[in-house]
Formats: sequence, structure tokens, C-alpha cells
Amino acid sequence: MLFGDVKSVGKYNVINVLNNDDGKRLDVVLIKFLKLPKSKVIKHIRNGDIRLNNLKVSFSQRVLKDDKIYLYKPLVQGLNLNGVVIKNKTDILRDVESRLVYEDKDLLVINKRKGVLVHGDGYSLDVLINAYLLDENLASLSFKPSAVHRLDRNTSGLIVFAKNIYSARILSKAFSSGIVTKRYLALLDGEIRKSLTYKNFLYRDKIVKKTFVMDNLNNNINKFNAITIVKPLLVSKFATLAEVSIKTGFTHQIRAQCAFNNHALIDDKKYNPKFKKIITFYILF
Repeated sequence: MLFGDVKSVGKYNVINVLNNDDGKRLDVVLIKFLKLPKSKVIKHIRNGDIRLNNLKVSFSQRVLKDDKIYLYKPLVQGLNLNGVVIKNKTDILRDVESRLVYEDKDLLVINKRKGVLVHGDGYSLDVLINAYLLDENLASLSFKPSAVHRLDRNTSGLIVFAKNIYSARILSKAFSSGIVTKRYLALLDGEIRKSLTYKNFLYRDKIVKKTFVMDNLNNNINKFNAITIVKPLLVSKFATLAEVSIKTGFTHQIRAQCAFNNHALIDDKKYNPKFKKIITFYILF
């Protein structure tokens, strides 16, 4: 999260409510900013350790842009109130700009490399994009630019980041409702001469971190929760370059269904003992 100037007033540090925090409940803003459980935030507000415009208020009070939040200094001890410090910013800018596909005031689209996490505290797109956007006026106590959909670590392709809370809400709703069309390029084992539709029942084993297909669940072939459509583009006897689209959104859905239906992704060590080439190449709004 990026935020503006911090002032010291007596026993309090004072921070301003910013654009992306406008209209939110006080406790919601501070849960994210202070990284504390809701119960503790509410307790501090009731005790007067946290004040709004130097007044005791309800934890459910809605904050407005330019309101001032007073935080008892020991409460924020250990927090970096001076913003984010980024090393090697020139390298980060070069890395992001080389893979930037589209950007405007509300969102950006970047071509993620295989092996890079979308989220994480280390070398992830989340960290890179927030470093890249440091110089923009995106300050917020409770929001940071973030990806609005998922992509596996070992999948390369297009990722959409929302730059403000308003675009995040709109884009998240669009992705979850199916308005957004996503297509993938996948190099599959075997020869596929016609379009195929896979309908299977999937379940996720969180212990081994793998998605499995349940074959003929209770002998009911009409019971399924995952749909994947495979359209061949280039075909040989040994492999097929296919355009893949999904109607549902299971983790590892494409990988699990293609493997189960005898056309596993090439180079996918988790689902194909032989050898993953999969790229999100198309996003339509």
C-alpha cells in the first residue's frame, strides 16, 4: 500500500484518508493498513487509540477523502510509515516496460513470464507492478494495485492489474461473471483433428496441491463441474497446438482435464510424466 505524508501530533501519528479509501468504513481501512485482526482494531478505536479528525467515533464510521486518522504512536511502532523503498528500480522499470501490453489510468495488462508468481513477497508480479507504479498518484491506506484474475506460476501470458479500487471492483465482477473471454495456447500430446469439449468432475487435493478428475461419478455421466473446450490449430502425429477456453475456473483445470483425456500438456511434469506449454494470449473486454 502506498500512502502520503505522515505527521506527528503529540502522542499520535496522523495520516490522511486518500482517494482509494474514500467511503470505506474506518475499521476496514485500518485492518488492512495496520495488519491487525478486526477485534483489535475495534478495541483500539473504542479506547481512543485511533481517532478520526481527532474525535472518538464508531468503528463503522465511513471515512472521506482528506479526513485525518490519528493513530497512537505505540500502535504503529514497527510499521514503515514513510512508504515503500525499492532497490534496483531502473531494472524493475525496464523489466515491466518490456512486457507491458496495455496501460491506462485504471488498469494495465502485462505478459507474465513462466515461473513468476502473480502474488508473493519475493520476486512476484505483485511486487514488480507496485514498484513500477510508485511514481503515480495511487496512494491508499487500504488498497494496492493488484491482479484481478489468476494464472499458474508455470503459465505465461496476459495478466490484468487494477490500478484503483473502482476499476478493481468493476474488473473483478467482469471476470467472475464470465463477461471477460480468456483463451489459452497449449501444446498438447497426441493428434487432435477436431474440436473437443471436456466435461468432467474435478476435485482439488490441497495436501498434494493437485487437481484430480473423478471418472464416472456414481455412474452419472451428466454430473460435471468443469468444462474445457479444445480447438486444434496446428496438428502433427505427435503433438497439437491448440486454442483452449474454459467455461469454469478450477485451479489447474486445463492441465488436469487434458491429461485425463489423453492429451496432456507437453512439458507438464505434474500431470504428464513425459514432459507444459500454455500461454494466455487473448483477453476480450
